[in-house]
Formats: sequence, structure tokens, C-alpha cells
Amino acid sequence: MDWQRKTALIWVSLLLESGAAMDLIDQEGSTALHRAATNGHTEVVRLLLAPAPPAAPSLAPAAPQSECADVFARLLCPGGLVDAVAAP
Repeated sequence: MDWQRKTALIWVSLLLESGAAMDLIDQEGSTALHRAATNGHTEVVRLLLAPAPPAAPSLAPAAPQSECADVFARLLCPGGLVDAVAAP
């Protein structure tokens, strides 16, 4: 994880801990979750989807992993957060 992603993760963590509303929509119709997912910020997505804000993130390097696959799995796989319905 590069320093920009670590910085974003720390800021989001601090905002969540302070009670900031993460479901607000910006002028383009996006939430913090939309922005994080669109920009590949997997750790921020995990933080926003967590049931309760976790402790401050570790600055230790993480093992490389498939970031996009993890985001899609959390959102779209059975039991995920999105209930997709096939078009008729």
C-alpha cells in the first residue's frame, strides 16, 4: 500500500471515529463508498463496510492481493451487500 492509500485510510478512519456521516452524496451523486470502490481503495472500502469502526489502521506493509476481486466479492457474491437481479 502506497503512502497516498495509507493517508486516505487514516483520514477515513479518523472521520468514522469522530462520527462523520459517510452516507452523504457529493455533487456528482457519489458516496464515500462509491469513490473508494471506483478508485480501488480496497482498505477504505473494507473500513466503510465494517459493522463498527475498527482501531486505527496499521502502517505496516500489507501482503499483496487482488484488490478488485476482494471488492467485488464483498459487494456481489452471495451474501454480499448488493442484491443484483438479472434483467428479464
